[in-house]
Amino acid sequence: MKFDKPVIFTTAYDQYAIQAFKVNAIDYLLKPIKQAELEQAILKFKQWKSNAVFDYQQLAKAMQQENQPRRLLIKLGQTIRVVNMNEAAYFYTENKITFVVTKESKRYPLDFSLEKVEELVDEKSFFRINRQFIVNIQSIKEMYAYSKSRVKLELVPPLRSRYGGQHRTLSRF
Repeated sequence: MKFDKPVIFTTAYDQYAIQAFKVNAIDYLLKPIKQAELEQAILKFKQWKSNAVFDYQQLAKAMQQENQPRRLLIKLGQTIRVVNMNEAAYFYTENKITFVVTKESKRYPLDFSLEKVEELVDEKSFFRINRQFIVNIQSIKEMYAYSKSRVKLELVPPLRSRYGGQHRTLSRF
């Protein structure tokens, strides 16, 4: 896989170099950056040409470190937003689009399915409550018995429906 945008990794840690090249980075510069190495990386940048599609999630995966929270790279037009998994209140699907809602009530569309989200999230912190929702356990404000096999969840921040009102989700436990 190749990126359609050039990426030159810079870091003070050499142990991530192999990961950078696995995602076809142009170069990997160790800090402190030497003038000759920077010039060589810029030369590679100028020679670099590709028509492949840029995989932002692959870049995010390459940037992951063992002790750091997982991140989502979200493309919004020409900008890219980084959302740490620990900022996510819940994920849901509506009209075949998957969204993440942050604890600050910001909603962002994702480029992948809820099944893919389920693979990415920490199963100790997130729980798939039904076919349309994955919830951060810390985002459950209240739980109400709804029937013998269902529970109503009140989420924080509240889920807004398409019509502006708040609604609660149902789950089987």
